[in-house]
Amino acid sequence: SQVKRKYYTGNVMVDLVLAMKENRAACEKIDFQIECAILGEISACYDVCILLSNLLDNAVEACCELKEKHPYIHVTLGRQEQVLWLYILNGRFISSKMDKNLHGYGLVSVRQTVEKYHGSIDFDYDDTFFRVKVLMELKEGENDHGK
Repeated sequence: SQVKRKYYTGNVMVDLVLAMKENRAACEKIDFQIECAILGEISACYDVCILLSNLLDNAVEACCELKEKHPYIHVTLGRQEQVLWLYILNGRFISSKMDKNLHGYGLVSVRQTVEKYHGSIDFDYDDTFFRVKVLMELKEGENDHGK
């Protein structure tokens, strides 16, 4: 199936990631909603795409495992000057990893990427939802020597 460019963040690569994940969610009959702002060109584009892809794959996987009547993923993505913010909301948290020793390595990678850009990541959940909140600068941290 062909991926159509549907989102207009002003960043071709981010738009492509969003469109691919929406297509995957549609195949799994998951309600996928996104609200995004214009991002434009960003120097951290590669890392932002990896982060977005990883977190959305986790959300789709969780929705598939939950077998809820109305699975959903809601994404909010924006930028204020040099700060990117991302919220992903979906049904309850679940891991389907067969090897529980491997559980969390994807999130370790996500945390490392966020830290690389002096950001923060928070997870919030209860019996009805799981939400990830990411804030990060859009350029890598400067070397702090001499300060």
